[in-house]
Amino acid sequence: MTDVPRPVLWALLGGLAALALAIGLYARWAGGLSRFEQTSFACAQSLIGPFELVINDRRVGATARLLRPEGETPVEITARGDEGLTLAAEGVALRVDPDTALVVVMVDTRLAQVRCRKTEFRM
Repeated sequence: MTDVPRPVLWALLGGLAALALAIGLYARWAGGLSRFEQTSFACAQSLIGPFELVINDRRVGATARLLRPEGETPVEITARGDEGLTLAAEGVALRVDPDTALVVVMVDTRLAQVRCRKTEFRM
């Protein structure tokens, strides 16, 4: 067995370290290695009473779930922008800022803001 020259060994180790760093950064910021993601907002009081909003996909057209004591309602994500996500269902519209967990509830012409408890789960 022959010895590997030291410069070649250091180049290989440096390349492996750079690859590991790139994979770690991709997994951290791009969510590249997570197969499932769920964000939920538990809100105590609002125009529609206590509710929980469960979001699995943040793309426009995706469906989230609005859970209330009287049952579950599917809500569609209708817009996505700098101010957050806009969701709509029959009789209610919601605007959610995922960073601050501030939810604006719109029913007919009435508007109310509520600060919610945010829970994130990734796998």
